[in-house]
Amino acid sequence: MHKSSISRTNSQTKKKIVRSIVKITGGSNGYKSLSNHIDYISRNGSIDLISSDGSVFKNMEKQQAKREMSAVNENLLPSNDFNKCKQTYNIVFSMPVSKRKKQKLIDAVYETLKEQFEDNYFLIALHEDKDHPHVHVSLNKKSMKNGENIHLNKEILQNIKHIFSKKLIEKGLDVKLED
Repeated sequence: MHKSSISRTNSQTKKKIVRSIVKITGGSNGYKSLSNHIDYISRNGSIDLISSDGSVFKNMEKQQAKREMSAVNENLLPSNDFNKCKQTYNIVFSMPVSKRKKQKLIDAVYETLKEQFEDNYFLIALHEDKDHPHVHVSLNKKSMKNGENIHLNKEILQNIKHIFSKKLIEKGLDVKLED
């Protein structure tokens, strides 16, 4: 076999390394910014929202989703519209995955959040309007159990990414396990 045909064969068998992405994209410091974010991730009610308790808010039920999110944190009530500190984290979870495997992506995000933040209320929404599906999250910083706020740092974010990658692998998706 000629050298050129060997390298062609090797390059054809190389597998592309797929990485998952978890990014904090912002947060809400009051009801108005929370409401705007929920409008955005639900595409003004045209995309289903899934809550941390498994409830699905369809179509225009986004108002109910807003009420539930603010009910666990008095700093997010309409009467308390601006706080110095963020009251939620806005997070995006992504990886290149075909649209037919989108439920695995949603399930991996949901399970990751339940494992890492079992006492915090969150809403998730799948966006499919880009080249690859991605999941938006609004995560309430305040624990429903003890009222304490979570603070995400690089170490916790790396752990979230590791858990997310692990969940994707468990679901049969080919992704690099993040350390």
